[in-house]
Amino acid sequence: MKPIVLHASWLAVAAGAFYAGSVLQKPSIDPATGRTRVVAASGTPTAAERAGTLKSSAISRDASIADFLSRYELGSGKPLTPEKMRQAMSEALRETDPVKSTMLFARLLEEMTPENAAESMATLRESISGFEMMRYMPLLAYQWGTVDSKTAFAELDKQDGRMGMMGKPIILAGLASKDPAAAIAWLAEQKEQPGKEYYTQSIINGLAKSDLKAAVDFAAKQEKADDRTRSAQTIAEEKIKGGIDAAATWASNLTDPDMKKGAMQTIANQMARTDLTKAAEYVKQYANETWASGAVSDVAGRLARKDPQEALAFATSISGPNQAVVYRESIQAWVRSGDTGSEAASKYVNAMPAGSNRDASASALATSISHDDPTSAIAWSANIADPKVREETLVEVAGDYRRTDPEGYAAWLPASGLSAEAQQKVNERGGDRGGWRGGPPGGFGGFGGGRGR
Repeated sequence: MKPIVLHASWLAVAAGAFYAGSVLQKPSIDPATGRTRVVAASGTPTAAERAGTLKSSAISRDASIADFLSRYELGSGKPLTPEKMRQAMSEALRETDPVKSTMLFARLLEEMTPENAAESMATLRESISGFEMMRYMPLLAYQWGTVDSKTAFAELDKQDGRMGMMGKPIILAGLASKDPAAAIAWLAEQKEQPGKEYYTQSIINGLAKSDLKAAVDFAAKQEKADDRTRSAQTIAEEKIKGGIDAAATWASNLTDPDMKKGAMQTIANQMARTDLTKAAEYVKQYANETWASGAVSDVAGRLARKDPQEALAFATSISGPNQAVVYRESIQAWVRSGDTGSEAASKYVNAMPAGSNRDASASALATSISHDDPTSAIAWSANIADPKVREETLVEVAGDYRRTDPEGYAAWLPASGLSAEAQQKVNERGGDRGGWRGGPPGGFGGFGGGRGR
């Protein structure tokens, strides 16, 4: 059985230790407690003696962990019956220390078989709910996918919609890590439905954990550019675990621009969390590439929130199509930085020479102030030279104008210069600027969503 993904290294050590112990020990029943006890062979320490020295053990500092593993004969090679799995699972979930509970739970998942898997799920559903379910459910679903995906999918079809939506993608990831062909075949059988693209990412996720080349090859076969981008993001997240620099080198060798876009943005985001200066230098070398706009934008946004002036300095240090992206992020952050931010940013944009950088900055200024001052936002929008940028900005800020001053908006719209299609779009949207950027309006509940633009 393939180990589950979120193991700590102690599990491998524990398995080896208890396998060796099983050669020297035989189980018996303690008449006082009715529990299984381990009787040591001559010259070997008893379970109690082992527990006494457990503080220096690689298994756990807690003697109750060794007691739990011994009582259920974990590591003996004997499969747990459904009833025994229920008992052990219940005990693990009743444990009030969340760290210890997760350790016991993860160890039990290694004992999952097609015969006791359904009992594991039933016990989980009976024992916990709410936020705690998020701690255990992904682990169980992933392992079940590696053990008996067919039953796992069938079982979740009986559950409520949320449980299925949360569990099926993880089961699929587990299946893909063990049997990619079966996972791909399952996906092909599914009818078109909202969120189906996230199942593709589940397969990518499972493949990336077991066969990186297969994951990249499968990602490259996706027909839609957005799917290839998301797939590369998923693979990059797995690559980062092996070191951010190695992940960056891997991403630089990708040839598909859509995949490169997703990989570089994910890596830049991760890098920026710990070393913003390093992240800025990283994206700077790709500033002239259109596929790098997401990575550049994310890093610029972080710089701008830290210090708008630092972000503006970064903007002046690069050239190419992404320079305007950095200016936009810088101006937005400057406007939101305090009471004098809007005025200072306005003066700065006024002094900028005509061109794409000024248009991007004016657009950022307009959209940033439109909620509080839509008429000024409209005026800034009208001064944008690029017709496409001007119309996009006007559509975005006009909704605020309509909301705050319906009469003024009605008088302005016919002479606004907006096309009939754009006017209709404003009237339909009102003050609603659309759904969250990280996913579809309403939200899928997301596996792989929320990664930025």
